[in-house]
Amino acid sequence: MLPRGPQEGRNPYEGFTEGIPTLRVSPAVAFARRRSQLLPWLIVLVSALAYPVAVLAGGSPHFPRRSDCVHRVRGEGNLEVVFGRFAKETDAKALLQRALGAGFTLAQAQGDGCGLVKVFVPGIPTVAVGRDLIAEARPVGLKGTLEQGQP
Repeated sequence: MLPRGPQEGRNPYEGFTEGIPTLRVSPAVAFARRRSQLLPWLIVLVSALAYPVAVLAGGSPHFPRRSDCVHRVRGEGNLEVVFGRFAKETDAKALLQRALGAGFTLAQAQGDGCGLVKVFVPGIPTVAVGRDLIAEARPVGLKGTLEQGQP
């Protein structure tokens, strides 16, 4: 018998599949298909949960305090005379211009890693030279401190 075509409310393929055995998927195969579709999502979910746990395993992240950026003198060599630290770069530039105008030609302004801009003279070889430089800065109104430079 030939199919009469699609009718309202009926399967349009009804009649075309008569005599053709339908394939039923076993529950094990159906489960394997669902598992293979869920596996990528499960990997993403586990990764999304495991990453923060691994990062925070050592405790909360440590952000340096402003006092962490002041390095006390530990020995000779790699010293700096720091004239000041500023929250605003414009304030640091103003002090830098004063230091350069006073003859401290090696003075620089640079971020200290703690959110401040420091004005300093790098490359001081010994504590004695650093103290002499600080003494030279006092008469021109610059207050300096001697600190260990960072490598």
